[in-house]
Amino acid sequence: MTSLRAPAHFEGRFLTEGVPGFEERRRLTDHRYDSVPAAIAECLSVADVQDAVNLARTAGLPVAVRSGGHSFRGLSTVDGGLVIDLSAMRDVYVDRVGRTARVRPGARLWDVARATAGFGLAAVTGTQSTVGFGGLTAVSGRGKMSRRHGHSCDNVLAVEMVTATGEVLSISAVSHPDLFWAVRGAGDSFGVITAFEVMLHPIPETVSCGRFSFAVSDVPSVLKRLAQVDTQLSEDCCWTGLLIALPGMTTQFTVEYTHLGSPEQRERDVAILQTVGQPIKDVHTTCGYLDLFNPARTLPRDTAGAAPASASYTRCYLAGCELPTIDDETVAAVLMDTARQMDSATESERAGRMVQIDTLAFGVSREVVPPSVFPKRPGFSLLSQVYYTDPVHDAAQKSFADGVAQRLIDAGVTRGGMNVGPPNWTSETPPEALREFFGDNSMKRLTLLKDRYDPDDMFRRSIGIRKSGG
Repeated sequence: MTSLRAPAHFEGRFLTEGVPGFEERRRLTDHRYDSVPAAIAECLSVADVQDAVNLARTAGLPVAVRSGGHSFRGLSTVDGGLVIDLSAMRDVYVDRVGRTARVRPGARLWDVARATAGFGLAAVTGTQSTVGFGGLTAVSGRGKMSRRHGHSCDNVLAVEMVTATGEVLSISAVSHPDLFWAVRGAGDSFGVITAFEVMLHPIPETVSCGRFSFAVSDVPSVLKRLAQVDTQLSEDCCWTGLLIALPGMTTQFTVEYTHLGSPEQRERDVAILQTVGQPIKDVHTTCGYLDLFNPARTLPRDTAGAAPASASYTRCYLAGCELPTIDDETVAAVLMDTARQMDSATESERAGRMVQIDTLAFGVSREVVPPSVFPKRPGFSLLSQVYYTDPVHDAAQKSFADGVAQRLIDAGVTRGGMNVGPPNWTSETPPEALREFFGDNSMKRLTLLKDRYDPDDMFRRSIGIRKSGG
């Protein structure tokens, strides 16, 4: 495919193997994926995206769409195909009166936060600044505001999409409502989304953050109490439990919170969190909303030296499951055993290992209007994660991450099987996990939409929606 050339009027860079910049641009954040595409089309406009789609269709090339290149499943690249790279399409237009924003898919989460915070507003996103808005929002997206306002995809009002035929569609509750249902949770499967219109929400001038660090032996009582107080905490109090291995220290279980409410509500919620257990140490601070995108400015970790390996890695692997409750002796026992595993591993293996527990209460499990494909159910999510640099550890790190979730599944304390959850949150999502997450009826609807809008399966490098018989 060395003869592949840019479309006649393509305005962005068109990179093929041997061209300066190709080697750098073909790589993803996760170096476990080392694909060599036939070409990378760095689009600057919707017209560029149309040209790239039309080229791929006429040349019979498989397609991968990239916004930030952080796909845990390597979906942002493809061997021998065309990467439609949207990373240069980063514009964010804010309607401060209507409290909405029009965001191009290549915008990084930092771009969106920076554009909106000056108006005292924010979109629902995560806080890893370099992640692309498009890949996050098309499938799920969860962050500090989700407890009140739901997932990123729940806050989508409309999208602009280039279909497999090169047609540009405006999709909303009143225009192509069938696709509007689907793109809020499976939005990478039917075309290339070139713009999102999303709701914005007020943010306070000052945000409060804190961390309670507990000995691993306290995990059973801490989990039990967290399950009890979860719905007593306000929707403005986002908390996360982390079993984390830090350089030079034994594994700890921490409860971290971010509070986006009033000072009075914060005081009440922090008082509730203080009843969770007796911490080894607790740290509390205040910051501006934008500081959340730089953890060193909020809650730096005072370890024996460095930050966890997740702060600077070239390889990662994530596996997870959903839990109806964390008030369960088996859940606690698995976490304590996992901590022992982490502490007995070599320093190079353990430094990037962590297990994260998040609540699915309130906005996260609240139904949206009009309904979307994204399923809503309360409980908790568990994500075992490894971040590292040496490929020699690939097998051991995968075994560790899978093993945590598998032990819980084997014990019968999960809701569903391995990696049943948002399909852009884990490194592997087999068809049975996708079907279990969305449900049979929704999968049938998604398949019919795939047949209609992408009958040749051009966008098969997606979360896994296939055409009939595919």
